Amino acid sequence: MVARMMSAEPIFPVNGGIQALAVLNSIVTEMGEIESCRDLFEASMSQIMTWKEDKDDLLLYSSDVGQSRSDIIFANIEIMKFLQQTVNLVSIYLTDKEWDFIMCSVVSFVQSIEESVERLPTSVEVQIFTCTTCRLLTTVASCLQTDVEKAIFPPNLLTEWNEFFSEGIFGALLPLFVKTAENHTESITGQIYLLLKSLSLSVCQCPKQQVLDHKLAAYLKADDTSGLPNSLQTLLNHVCPLLSHDVREVQLGAFHLLYSIIPELPQYEKESKDSTEEEVSRCPPQQLMTILVDGSKLEVMSSSLNVDQYLKISPFTDDYTLALSYLLTWRLLLYFFKSSTAEIRQEYAIYFRQTGLVHQFLSNIYRLMPDNPTQDTKAMFDRNFSLNVASAATEKDIPYLSCYVYRHALQTVPAMVRTWWKEQDRKTINYVDRFTSKHVSQILCTEEIQPVSKTDIQLENITIKTRPITREVIATYSLEEVTIEMVIALPENYPLGTITVVSEKRVGVSAATWDKWLLQLNVFLQYQNGSIIDGLRIWKRNIDKRFEGVEDCMICFSVIHGTNYQLPRLTCKTCKKKFHSACLYKWFQTSHNSTCPLCRNLF
Repeated sequence: MVARMMSAEPIFPVNGGIQALAVLNSIVTEMGEIESCRDLFEASMSQIMTWKEDKDDLLLYSSDVGQSRSDIIFANIEIMKFLQQTVNLVSIYLTDKEWDFIMCSVVSFVQSIEESVERLPTSVEVQIFTCTTCRLLTTVASCLQTDVEKAIFPPNLLTEWNEFFSEGIFGALLPLFVKTAENHTESITGQIYLLLKSLSLSVCQCPKQQVLDHKLAAYLKADDTSGLPNSLQTLLNHVCPLLSHDVREVQLGAFHLLYSIIPELPQYEKESKDSTEEEVSRCPPQQLMTILVDGSKLEVMSSSLNVDQYLKISPFTDDYTLALSYLLTWRLLLYFFKSSTAEIRQEYAIYFRQTGLVHQFLSNIYRLMPDNPTQDTKAMFDRNFSLNVASAATEKDIPYLSCYVYRHALQTVPAMVRTWWKEQDRKTINYVDRFTSKHVSQILCTEEIQPVSKTDIQLENITIKTRPITREVIATYSLEEVTIEMVIALPENYPLGTITVVSEKRVGVSAATWDKWLLQLNVFLQYQNGSIIDGLRIWKRNIDKRFEGVEDCMICFSVIHGTNYQLPRLTCKTCKKKFHSACLYKWFQTSHNSTCPLCRNLF
């Protein structure tokens, strides 16, 4: 077959080289042991590279595909299929020269798509060329971005890909994905669907830096007060609406793009200034919040169901699109929430509570999860679960994703879930308790305790040990002559039940002071939306500030506020004592005047 590829001249007749390559592409997966076919791949690759040198007009590099002959387009498609098979099956044997040819080809083929973009909506040949290019790119990027056996690649290959090739490729493909998806939102034909799927597959491989450095057309909104740079506002305004696209693969592609850059967003959030208001709320990115409006439609769909009844949603329906969009958005919001600081998280939590979004979310999620997922519990609540763009939609998608998102909600916003749970009627409380205890609590306890015992997080002056069998964490705080040992016990229905904290040893601290500190740790663990480590870190900060000489708030007698984690910053001009803004607001409200709680002078 390779001999025919090498000897056939010209290459386009039925018995020519391209036809031989097409036959090879069709049977390569049936050849058995790849090792025995290595010589065949090497010879075929060598011949293709020879064609490239001898026939300048054969490979469609940086050219308008729509103006090329059909046989030339067919030849390029078969060459791309072969390169994809080569990377997929024998990448470990490729030389530096062969890799360079493959990567240069990918860049050049993508540039050809750019040159042909005006013909893309109507030309079937350009669409097939684009789909094949995207599949080749997906295979190459996936191979190079994997963490497995990177030593097998030639020196500097990954550096060249990340710093040069991927920039040119994704700089062109990301805008094409967005534009194509925005232009095809209804009456989608089979060929357009395949095009959207291929583009979605390829953008899932886009590195975070290339997403941040996107070349999308500027898209800003006058009412956006987020403080995000214009480039991030543009990205969110373009990509977030695609979470609700009618094509599932576009939804997942948009999700992967957003998920890669979500941790970068909180750095632009500024801490709120001290205010005389009791609660300060903060809205997460408005582009994501807009999608949650559709959550009311889910409520209408499931309004006739009890919390223990399952709403079955089939693929390829409007309900499926709605539910998938809603769940993906919540997964992004939870990730965004987790990436924020404790102080700002509390402001988001207040916003969620005030708007009723958490109540809506948990009411919906319990009707989307199966009532008895015991047959595959580990998979349904597994932390690594994700929907694959390449796989077909199934009836398992929504229940699996619902369980996965619920697990992350329990892990990321436990205090909000706990508050919602306590506000329900007795039947709902009992069902949620049984469901969570049976399917999720053990997983969460394990995930809380194991990282604590193996954590790389350094909490100065605190030594942490664990007792996994009894679900206990032992934290010992030592500073100069002060030693405090605490046992934090997680309940069987964690995180719904109460976390208990008891002291097994204290040295250098009075009983009154220690009782106050113990109460503060209980508050931090029970009411903060985060992990045990997060709670210990806040508590440690409170004690450290006390030893540094920072005075307690003279209302709550704590340095760190119990819910918004702020320091006492508002000072009475008369007695010079400091107060938390939230504590002072509550004092003004309950006392019905604006005087200092201590000296009684006007504040």
